[in-house]
Amino acid sequence: MATLRLDGKKVFIQEEIGDAPAADILLIHGAGMNHELWKRSLPHLARAGRRVFAIDLPGHGESKGPALETIAEMADLVVRVIAGLGLKRPRLAGHSMGSLVALEATARLAWEVEGLALLGFVPEMRVDAKLIAEAKREPESAARRLLRASYADASRPPMFWNLFMNAPDAFETDLIACDAYAGADTAARAVRCPTLLLLGEKDRLTPAAQGRLFVGKFADARLALLPEAGHLMILEEPELTRATMLTVL
Repeated sequence: MATLRLDGKKVFIQEEIGDAPAADILLIHGAGMNHELWKRSLPHLARAGRRVFAIDLPGHGESKGPALETIAEMADLVVRVIAGLGLKRPRLAGHSMGSLVALEATARLAWEVEGLALLGFVPEMRVDAKLIAEAKREPESAARRLLRASYADASRPPMFWNLFMNAPDAFETDLIACDAYAGADTAARAVRCPTLLLLGEKDRLTPAAQGRLFVGKFADARLALLPEAGHLMILEEPELTRATMLTVL
């Protein structure tokens, strides 16, 4: 593991380093989550010859809060983390809210980023006002409802509850940040590296159709659809998700 101190606060990063790593990957989690989202992926990506880092954004997991209030602030922090870790020409991947953060950070760094993977991505991540209100009033109830809806099969009991266990206070802030974000079009036009939009065909939270319409905004991008996956393809289709990610990472 690694920790950085930015503005006097600890930022936690889980790391896994493969043999003779040829590239660096930074992974960014989604709303209310933490680095645990990527825990099963880290060793597999490392074995592909990578140094892999999974960040806990402020107020999530083991990073000190408060949570950052906008996608832009999160992207600025990611840029500082990349500099603090000394990563050269990193490759970025983000899931859901993390995909927006990865997109914005890549736009800021332009030619310095070598590859970008956006998982569970839509350019406008609108959030139902009732869910935001519930996240403020009963964050655990709201998180369980969102987690259940994240699977292709909504009838299955919510698994991997530990993803939300350490960030109940950040959940409402994250949802508001997603709902308010409107910079995807501008950011996509600033991205210079190969980009992958990795989407689940059965994703009800960030429908694949919206990503399909957006792929042409990038200079060099392709779309990959996972036919049996919902929003949490990292957990539902882990092997296929990792293999597809590595085509740009």
